[in-house]
Amino acid sequence: MAIWKPPLAAAMALLASPAFAGPNWVVIGTLSGHPISIAMGDFSQGTDGIVYFQDSEDGGDSYFDNAVDCPRRVMYLLGGSDSNIPDWRDQGRPVKAGSLAEAELNIVCPKAGSGPLPGTWVAIGSGQSIDKDTIRRESDGLVHFTSYGDTFHSTESDAVDCQQRLIYFSYEAGSGDQGLPVGPNTFAEAELNYACANGG
Repeated sequence: MAIWKPPLAAAMALLASPAFAGPNWVVIGTLSGHPISIAMGDFSQGTDGIVYFQDSEDGGDSYFDNAVDCPRRVMYLLGGSDSNIPDWRDQGRPVKAGSLAEAELNIVCPKAGSGPLPGTWVAIGSGQSIDKDTIRRESDGLVHFTSYGDTFHSTESDAVDCQQRLIYFSYEAGSGDQGLPVGPNTFAEAELNYACANGG
């Protein structure tokens, strides 16, 4: 299991300007002699407004999954490349002025925004939510909707065939994708049941 990094206010020196450490990784400072990088462009915002991102001490060979509540200025460690912390929401740490965490917050928050995702999000279980505002039956006979998953902290456009009980993940009209059968007691079943009940 990954261990929480040393206190983010520990002795560190911010670089005068960011330098690229490798593809998509940008060095933003040092901590205990290690260059700290952020995966640029991989920020995503949850339905609760929390912003998720990754940082690394070795240019991305291994990484830490982090989250920040931008308005409250609270940072969370979710785990890393080899582990996760199930109760991470109970272990938030206030971001201190002049810390590396503040440097990360100042990069991540303006790019990802600081409010919750727009829409009316309904949790359906297994870390999945559906934007109730997006549920609609279209001319292809499928019920379409936008879903959000806590695992990858991202939204996608899904569709379900209520009659055949099939689900289409990341569905694009005309793509020719084959629907997947929905198994019992799965998050896909919860998505299908909710979308079909509210899709007209």
